[in-house]
Amino acid sequence: MKPHPRLPNIRKTVKWGGAAVTVLLVVVWIGSGWWFVSLSNSTGGCLALEHGRLNVVIPNADSNLSTNPGLYASRCQFRMWWSFEASHPGYAFYCVPLWGIAGIVACATWVVWWFDALALRRDRIAANQCPKCEYDRTDLAAGAICPECGAASP
Repeated sequence: MKPHPRLPNIRKTVKWGGAAVTVLLVVVWIGSGWWFVSLSNSTGGCLALEHGRLNVVIPNADSNLSTNPGLYASRCQFRMWWSFEASHPGYAFYCVPLWGIAGIVACATWVVWWFDALALRRDRIAANQCPKCEYDRTDLAAGAICPECGAASP
């Protein structure tokens, strides 16, 4: 059974995209220890990156919180990267640590890399190539070792 012709391109995009997103999340995670970025709206809702976490503030319908909408950035004092504040009666507060998101994305990316390596190995074996060095094994005996790298027969 032949694989779909676009499947290797999709795998390549997912594995390199996942690696780039993981690196970006780690950079943001570390940078948020020193910088505070906040995006708020006029109803009092807020999305903030600070101290290694993503904070989401959702005001209740009956709350009278109001802020100046906009994007704010400033330096903040370095603190512990894992802390949760108590919620306020006027709003709901959610806190997600960025290292957790980066870890989930990194694990998913590692799984895609692993399956891509297995698929590449299966393709080489199906094409009668050495799985290690891609030497063409067409004229070799069934149990012979690879003359290029010395790998055992697949």
